[in-house]
Amino acid sequence: MGRSRAASHAAPDDPGQSRSKRKRGTQNVENTESAPPEVPGITDGKKALYHCNYCNKDISGKIRIKCVVCSDFDLCVECFSVGAEVHPHKSNHPYRVM
Repeated sequence: MGRSRAASHAAPDDPGQSRSKRKRGTQNVENTESAPPEVPGITDGKKALYHCNYCNKDISGKIRIKCVVCSDFDLCVECFSVGAEVHPHKSNHPYRVM
């Protein structure tokens, strides 16, 4: 009985299976080659709504630190945690976690 069960599964050397695997692999290569290169800081082809003013990383949809004193000044958590300063922003300015 064990052999009949094994016989019902497709063999790894089945030409039908390997053919479909090759097609999928070929399609992936074609899609990769025709896709535009990724641009750092931009996700899914959409313009970043918020970026870190120190490292320029896209922080849209993530926790960010907004300076209360400086207008339109945001930092990512990593840059805020090391005390990043960019003129005129100072690390002792009050902030809001957004």
